Amino acid sequence: MSRRYERNQTIRSGREYGYNYDDLARKYSVEEEKRVRRHERTVKRTRKYQKGEAAARSRINSGIDFFSAAVLLVSIGIIFVFAMNYLTLSSKIISMKKEVSSLKTQVSEAVSANDEAYSTVDSSIDIGYVYDTAVGSLGMVYPSEDQVISYTPAEEGYVRQYTEVTQK
Repeated sequence: MSRRYERNQTIRSGREYGYNYDDLARKYSVEEEKRVRRHERTVKRTRKYQKGEAAARSRINSGIDFFSAAVLLVSIGIIFVFAMNYLTLSSKIISMKKEVSSLKTQVSEAVSANDEAYSTVDSSIDIGYVYDTAVGSLGMVYPSEDQVISYTPAEEGYVRQYTEVTQK
């Protein structure tokens, strides 16, 4: 009597176990044997996939590795440096705005002082006295028509006179 070692298909709580050692073991047809092998391969792949997922979950849940911690610390350092530079520049801008404001106030005060001085000088000059002195004491007279020379200005906007202007 030949003994066959066939797998018992009794499934308990998701696991296959047990063997039959007698001749009464179930004989599979070729199609059924292929189906059983496909099922076993599928179960094997599923278990392998589940083990891979469990390993991935354990790596994720295990915390942070050294490289990630180093990258995180370097990133935090860079952000800190940028934040400090931003705050420094921001405070410099605020102080410069205050300085510009005080300088504008000084310019405004200087302009008003200059206007006041101009008004004082302008009001202190007596035009009638200047005319009387120029005509009476200094002998000045208005020019006659033959003494007035007209010219057309250049396009540059100013003229430099190096010699006498000749009459035509």
